[in-house]
Amino acid sequence: MEIFDLANQFDLQSVVFPDFVEATKKAASARWAIFADSVEAWKKTLDPAIWLTGSVAALVPGSFVIYKWWNYRNSRLPQRLNDLLVKDEKRLRDEARLALLQAVKTPNAARNSVTPPLFAEPMLKKTIRNLNWSGWMNPFPFASPEQELKLALVEIEQRLSFCDKSRDYCKKQEALAYIVKGAIAAARAGTPGVSPEKADRDNRAALHDFNRALEINPVDIEALGYVAHQQRVLGQDEQALASYHQLAALTLNSGEQAKLVNARSYRHIGEIREKQHERTNIGLRLTTARQNLDLAYLAIPSFARGQLEHAAIREVQARLARKDDAATLPTTYYSEARSVYEAILEKDGSNQEARDGYMRTKAALRELT
Repeated sequence: MEIFDLANQFDLQSVVFPDFVEATKKAASARWAIFADSVEAWKKTLDPAIWLTGSVAALVPGSFVIYKWWNYRNSRLPQRLNDLLVKDEKRLRDEARLALLQAVKTPNAARNSVTPPLFAEPMLKKTIRNLNWSGWMNPFPFASPEQELKLALVEIEQRLSFCDKSRDYCKKQEALAYIVKGAIAAARAGTPGVSPEKADRDNRAALHDFNRALEINPVDIEALGYVAHQQRVLGQDEQALASYHQLAALTLNSGEQAKLVNARSYRHIGEIREKQHERTNIGLRLTTARQNLDLAYLAIPSFARGQLEHAAIREVQARLARKDDAATLPTTYYSEARSVYEAILEKDGSNQEARDGYMRTKAALRELT
């Protein structure tokens, strides 16, 4: 009964809900303002850290690019070879060599007295350590070190083989660089309008570069061919003849491409002898020229038949036969050369060398008939 009396005494109508809601909103607004102020304060504190973090993150791609460039720069072959040479030079220091010699001579010496040689790889270092300790650790003091030395020697021989191959590769690159450098100088000498003095200077510079390439590899067919050509351009006939004879000997029993070089070498020998005959009128030189042209024609490989070299050899043979007062050979040779030039022009009408040859042989045949 008392409970019901209390309920009746509590008047729900006395609660004013609009005022309650308004008070709640004001309290929430005040709390939000406090929260916003806190966030603003934290923002001022965190902004520099966020900016710094963003800046560092932005630098990461650029730093990676710089690292890759540096890594690539240091991994280039010349740099690696230079590092290898520096390392090897350190390995061969007198102190290190004496230390190893002392270790081998006195295997029971105190280990602190032995400076590990800088040229000793881990396998050799282990061997030296065993040599120093073998006096009391091993009743057969040289058994284990001897086996390790054998393995070390195998590893060293493999590394030496790699170094030899690397050296050969670099030498080939060096020779190629000299050939390209000489070719540029020779092309510069042949530029239309260049003065005779500058052309001679460039031709001599080209010959020097080709000779440098030949010094690196004395049996380099390409370098030797360029040397002979430049000697001929400079009027060094005897030197050019010697070079062409050497080139012919190097390509005598080689593949098809080398046979073409062989044929071309004999043709150039014949042409030089022809020029010498014109200057001296010595019949032996004309005979020698014809003999070399015969060898050139026989050396033409099957794939080069019907090409420019075939026509050029026949054209020179016709010229020599004409100077030697041969009866029908000049006409025969000129006709064959003209036919080859004509066939080349049918396939490639823009071939200027074939066009010039065709006009020369056509004019020569007209003179003979």
